[in-house]
Amino acid sequence: MSVKVAQVVPLRRLPRTKGVFDYEVPAQAIVEVGDLVQIPFKSSLVEGIVFDIKTGEATIKNLKSIGNTLIPGCANRRQLSLIFWLANYSGVSLATAAKLVLPFKPTSRFIISPIKNKPIIKDKAGLKPINIIFSSLSAKEQVVDSLVKQVINRGQQVLLLVPEISLITEWTNRFKNNLVVSYSGNEKTSNSRSAWRDIRSGQAKIIIGTRAVLWLNYFNLGGIIIDQAENESFIQSEQNPRYDTLMVANYLAKLWSASLAQISPAPRLENWQAVQKGNQGWQEISAVSAKLKVIDLKTSRRVFKSGLISAELKTTVDKVLSRGKKILLYLNRRGGATSSTCEDCGLVAICPQCQRSLVQSNNQNELVCFHCDYKQNVVIPCPHCGGLSVNYAGGGIGKLALEAKKLWPSAKILTLEDKFNESQTNLANQADIILGSRTAVRAVANMPLAMSVLVRADAELLLPEFRSVERLWQLTRYLTLQSAELVVQTSNPDHYLWSSLMTRDLALFYRSEMRLRKKYLYPPLVKLIRFTCQNKIEKSAQKQAGSLVDILKKSLPPDAEIIGPYPDYYRLRSTNWRWHILIKHALNYEPANLWPLLPDDVIIDNNPWFILS
Repeated sequence: MSVKVAQVVPLRRLPRTKGVFDYEVPAQAIVEVGDLVQIPFKSSLVEGIVFDIKTGEATIKNLKSIGNTLIPGCANRRQLSLIFWLANYSGVSLATAAKLVLPFKPTSRFIISPIKNKPIIKDKAGLKPINIIFSSLSAKEQVVDSLVKQVINRGQQVLLLVPEISLITEWTNRFKNNLVVSYSGNEKTSNSRSAWRDIRSGQAKIIIGTRAVLWLNYFNLGGIIIDQAENESFIQSEQNPRYDTLMVANYLAKLWSASLAQISPAPRLENWQAVQKGNQGWQEISAVSAKLKVIDLKTSRRVFKSGLISAELKTTVDKVLSRGKKILLYLNRRGGATSSTCEDCGLVAICPQCQRSLVQSNNQNELVCFHCDYKQNVVIPCPHCGGLSVNYAGGGIGKLALEAKKLWPSAKILTLEDKFNESQTNLANQADIILGSRTAVRAVANMPLAMSVLVRADAELLLPEFRSVERLWQLTRYLTLQSAELVVQTSNPDHYLWSSLMTRDLALFYRSEMRLRKKYLYPPLVKLIRFTCQNKIEKSAQKQAGSLVDILKKSLPPDAEIIGPYPDYYRLRSTNWRWHILIKHALNYEPANLWPLLPDDVIIDNNPWFILS
């Protein structure tokens, strides 16, 4: 007997090897590819998305039947193709990837009809990718305005991707006279449903959102614009499926034959190289940047003994404050001192939970671990030798704040080191000096600054991550957008990063960085995969990682390099100890054949942004 068989992906957590499940379509039922349906799965009724429908003789006896259709046309075929690609790329089950397309739980009150008017997809095969480097915020805004209008004039939807939720409002206000919908994935359920419905129906013409917006059901997507394309918030690295927004956007643009524009003050090296190889080129607009001043800490006297602020920096800040202007002091270290060591026996205070060095708190009465929130009182005498002398080395935001208050007692000083929230921007507007880490940078975003200061640039320049210099390059380029002057305190004044900023030669930076990548064989010369084993017992995580290496040695091509196992930089994540294995492999190697060999609790990060944590 001829029957219709639907291949359905249940929206449940499943092993990575599980794909579609076959269900019989009842004779009178109307079921189409992309419908959200109710299916019997194991011992309960669950939601599932129809990925395919086949007609033929039933090959399985007692095939279960599909239940009600909950949302007709919940996903379009392009979305399903995107989900297939993502599951294969990131090494997760189709079910895990498919959950992304439905941002809310369906209810009986949420009634939606199939799309009656199918969108007309215009041929845009001749459109080339647009790659723009900007050096002023106003120039960037003009470019985005122009790109949005081009897509709207074609009668199509345009997607503007931003790295942070806080940026959505700024762009939404700019396009408030148009049919704009914003989406971040953190909205109330009612707002999430409304946005989803407007995008699906085509009523929304301009869609602005973070990476979560990639997975929604577009009516007629004609263009994708990525603002601050270098931003690492575009990397989904904390939960499955792990992916890079730029890769997904590129694939989505191809599915829709849509135009794609990436806009950045400092593109990622991989993107820079790919564009150059493709003979597309980067277009630099408004090539005006902040004045750069580099202070050599090897020769410059400090105001305080073992202090963070040099005499030269103090003089520069004095001049800016005398004009009533605003200053950012950037330091990516929290607390007072960054380590506490007994001068008699050399014992270093270590966190008993995650083995990180304990940091002196801002009030100097406690030792704290900012990774796991462990705290303890300063212990004198030394518990190991009874010594009374403790050396507090290094310096964080707490120490910087104390120095700043002593040097500029009449200035309004704002210290920011907690997680970012929008109220911090209001506080920053009222301050003369804003000091802190990347939270402070976000708080002063788009705020005109007379001067930005990297107080200890070497703290990030010398981090043991292959992208550490690139990340600092991106930060400094971003700060030059809103600062009249950029001051850098460093013990490496001749580093190519500062030379490229001084000469305003972007290519110099990328050429120099590429030489190092070639020397040590990192992307874009090779591709990376990081496998992570985690367990509440560290030795168990380490043992599993060792066993995984044995599996990989038998399965990887001879030219692949296995590094590890090695412990996570932070050792303990939440309540789990983590051990990693890093694979370097050739650009033309497809690693998806490895996924079925791995235990389901192994985390796969294909093309990781960080390798140590």
